[in-house]
Amino acid sequence: MKRYTLIVTFLAYIWSAQAQIQVTGKIQTEFLVPLSNATVYIEPFREGTKADQNGEFRLHVPEKGEYMLRIQYLGKEVYGKPVRIQNQNHYVGLITIKSAAIQVDEVHVTGYKSPMVLEKPTYNVAKIPLKNLENAQVYSVIDGKLLDQQLIFNVDEGSRNITGLQNIWNATSRSGDGGAYVSLRGFVSSNTLRNGLAGGISGTVDAANLERLEVLKGPSGTLFGNILASYGGMINRITKKAQDYNFGSASLSGGSHHFYRAQLDLNRVLNQKKTALFRVNAAYNTESSFQNSDLKTSYFFISPTFTYSPNQRTHLTVEAEYTQGQSSNMGQMLGFSFPNTQYGVRSIKDFPIDYNLSLQGDGLNQDYRNLNLFAVLDYEISPFIKSSTNVSFSQNYSDGFGAYYYLVPNAVALDNPNAAGTDYVSRADQSTEDSRKNYFQVQQNFNADFKLGGMRNRMVLGLDYLRVRDKQYFYGSTFDMINFTDPLIDISAFNGKNMGAKYAANEIDFTYPLDGTTETYSAYFADVLDLTPNLNVMAGIRLDHFDNIGGLVGAIASEKYNQTTVSPKFGIVYQPIKSLWSIFGSYQNSFTNKGMYLAEGQVTRSAEPEYANQWEVGSKVELLGKRLNGTVSYYHVVVDNVLRAVPTSTIGEQVQDGTRLSEGIELEIQGTPINGFNVLAGFAYNNSKYTKADADVEGRRPGTATSPYLANFYASYSVLNGKTKGLGLGFGGNYASAYDVVNSLSMGTIELPAYFLLNANIFYDYQAKYRFGVKADNITAQKYWIGWGNAIPQKLRSFSASVTYKF
Repeated sequence: MKRYTLIVTFLAYIWSAQAQIQVTGKIQTEFLVPLSNATVYIEPFREGTKADQNGEFRLHVPEKGEYMLRIQYLGKEVYGKPVRIQNQNHYVGLITIKSAAIQVDEVHVTGYKSPMVLEKPTYNVAKIPLKNLENAQVYSVIDGKLLDQQLIFNVDEGSRNITGLQNIWNATSRSGDGGAYVSLRGFVSSNTLRNGLAGGISGTVDAANLERLEVLKGPSGTLFGNILASYGGMINRITKKAQDYNFGSASLSGGSHHFYRAQLDLNRVLNQKKTALFRVNAAYNTESSFQNSDLKTSYFFISPTFTYSPNQRTHLTVEAEYTQGQSSNMGQMLGFSFPNTQYGVRSIKDFPIDYNLSLQGDGLNQDYRNLNLFAVLDYEISPFIKSSTNVSFSQNYSDGFGAYYYLVPNAVALDNPNAAGTDYVSRADQSTEDSRKNYFQVQQNFNADFKLGGMRNRMVLGLDYLRVRDKQYFYGSTFDMINFTDPLIDISAFNGKNMGAKYAANEIDFTYPLDGTTETYSAYFADVLDLTPNLNVMAGIRLDHFDNIGGLVGAIASEKYNQTTVSPKFGIVYQPIKSLWSIFGSYQNSFTNKGMYLAEGQVTRSAEPEYANQWEVGSKVELLGKRLNGTVSYYHVVVDNVLRAVPTSTIGEQVQDGTRLSEGIELEIQGTPINGFNVLAGFAYNNSKYTKADADVEGRRPGTATSPYLANFYASYSVLNGKTKGLGLGFGGNYASAYDVVNSLSMGTIELPAYFLLNANIFYDYQAKYRFGVKADNITAQKYWIGWGNAIPQKLRSFSASVTYKF
């Protein structure tokens, strides 16, 4: 009897299981990141299931009908929609959850919002939905909330939080190259990417619409090409997007050196279905020079964005950025035209020039504008294939003066070889007139995520077209030479009125037109294959066709030429402890199209592409439930096919067999170990040298490689309970070792000294409606310089305060 009962019960169970209807689907963010561990259930049945690591889920209902499908993530409902189940095996499709709704730092039990990146987003880095531990590339991510906490209002200053990055050139607001420049892994880089596309700039990059800053390390030519990135890395700013609820904030700030700022962030839902969303960020900013002058820079910035989602599978986003300003080139650039033996000193700190002395009068202003337009259409072709069509247009414009200076030895200034010292400076101007640089880019990406032989396979196939149009005109003249130690010298004579009169009299020393167009046609492919749950391999390749249509560079006609280049990429990642610890190795590549050159025998040739090849190994960790992440790595970059001068040539002949080395280590940690306490710290060492080059520099460290040792840190604490809830304190700093900004056999060496800067800030959040903040930068008022072949004095101690109202 018992055996019969067991058989009946078993058969009833099998029939019941077969009779139930199976419901399946997949959950991911708009960046194609699977939403693993999300809880899925169907009302009125409260027994749900968990999405797996691929975001896929499976559950059962007893019969067909209309139900409510709900999804929760970390205890918060993030999705709810009616579903009509009509089939025995019902697939609800690919469900996209906006990342803003599931941010880890907003879902802690206490509701505390961390300004640190607790889980590094990686889609914009790899163009594939990888987690940080799965990615064989090293990158840093700084959240916009951290800059808010630090009272930092532009990307240039915010980059002090990036490990291994050093500012070397202040923004000049000049079309084409007017943004700030930095050094990464021994190579010069700049801020030219916005959401992975060309977003050219002139002047300071405001952070009003910055969601986060992503900095990729090393040559990244395979996925991003060579026009917008350097061998050391690339800076990609991710912008704020419209959200599906109404909110806004307005803030006023002020501080030292007549600094004033007003900022607005307004988000609105435009219809009841929440399919049309609008957001605008705007700011007005003005600040005077820290030196004893009335020079100032001011600008207006606005960035509207509109999102329309007619259905779950289609999302259209249109964005714009517009900046208009006027700059006095407050970063006083001191150049070196003579060997250090003639100067009599080898460090900028030993020159007798007053650190606070401004060398120019008023009116030497540069007017500039910057316009960026973007459109992105994301379409889910199937549950496992997504299309992303991207279009961008960027134009930067400038017109006006640009002062610059050269330190002159007394022996030269007085035409007396026995005169010692360096008390003179040559004051000059390089103006731009109606200068423009345009970028136009169309990029199509297809992403796929599927299983191949039981192994997960994630890939991207991309097509890219980039057109760069230069239409710039430079001209300039030397104004005078003065003894800056003479208290009777009229500094103010070097001004816009007098310089304009000089040009009106046709006293122009040089003109330099830059007129040309280049087009780049590219196709790229990358694939990540999970060989096991703990081991993945990555391979990618880019086919790049570069077409220089020709034009004018100075007085020389630029010859037309085209070139096709292949750029590969490989990586391997193994996780000894899944989701906690990974070790990786990678090969990355990039290239530069060098154009025509004069070879030996006075023969004009088309240069082969110059290549940068990087090997890197390292390890990543994500601890304390992803509250703390860290990366340590060693990299080795060799640049081949470098053009160098033929030693015996007197007419500028070159040979393409030069090489350059850059290697080093980087260590970075950031996170929120406990609620309220945040930490960010980094250390970088770089060894760079010309290994085969002109005799003048061979074996030497390039001046552009900047400081061999860099370190940064920041820590903050916020009170979460009690009467002082919302009160917080932050403290941080940056260290950079000394480096020779001039380093050659003929010029000798000129050093920019080491510096250690300390910064602090206090903030108070009151009832989620008001925010007050005060900060002090360079607390010890340390004199320090940055430079790219020159020396640029930086601000001493400064203070600022801000108040924000949220509505």
